Amino acid sequence: MAHKLSKIAYVSLVWPIVILLLGFWLPILIWVIQAATVGDALTLYGGPAFTNLLGNTVWIAGLTTVFSIVLAYPMALLWWSSGEKQSTFITSVVFLPLLVGLLARNYSWIGMLSSDSPFASLGFSLIGAESYLYTMYSVILVMTYIFVPIAFFVLANALSSISNYEVDAAKTAGATISEILFKLVLPHTYRQASIGAFLIFANAIGYFVTPRMLGGGKQDMIGNLIWMYTNLGDFTTASSISLTFLLWFSPFYIFSFVLIVTSRKRIIGR
Repeated sequence: MAHKLSKIAYVSLVWPIVILLLGFWLPILIWVIQAATVGDALTLYGGPAFTNLLGNTVWIAGLTTVFSIVLAYPMALLWWSSGEKQSTFITSVVFLPLLVGLLARNYSWIGMLSSDSPFASLGFSLIGAESYLYTMYSVILVMTYIFVPIAFFVLANALSSISNYEVDAAKTAGATISEILFKLVLPHTYRQASIGAFLIFANAIGYFVTPRMLGGGKQDMIGNLIWMYTNLGDFTTASSISLTFLLWFSPFYIFSFVLIVTSRKRIIGR
């Protein structure tokens, strides 16, 4: 009876994986096969626009990832070291931006950065923020604002695994606050931070709405190029760019996967 129940439980846990394989990877596989067998969609896109926007994409997504993780760390550490009421308040403040739609966020930032009122601009006008609007700085600023909550929750999950017994043992052994922070607390977050960085970067490189709105058409990314050809009805070129984009970043995905799995094996042994 126990053996049958274990099989039932196993099957119930496996079916979401099957759905993921069929719903996500199968369409991509079909797209690649069609690109290889129908028309000239498999032709890799090598236009100068792709080369220029590739550097822009990597630069914006990379800086967004770094800033998101760095800014999320103090908030996550404050959440971890606070009491129940304070930590609940911090979680609420960080979670609220996720409830605001993407377009609403973008228009809000455009309005705030373009305002010459210290109140309406939340003080940004005092540092001449209007001159940074429609530049790479404003794109990175808003994209970082979007991804900081994701980084926070990833780091908070890592910090929640630290037990009070570990901290008390370190204090009993004579460890200082800085030693507890750098030798106990932060090492607990390195694996989750790398996973969070992968998730943020993988999402950021596909952005096209925020770069167009906050960059004013001057800081476009690869996604904008794909969207442009899609709007023109040139799906062959759009597919070619997408496939080239996928091949360019495949080594990054593979490296990140190996890094995450290796880190997991080193920590939990499997």
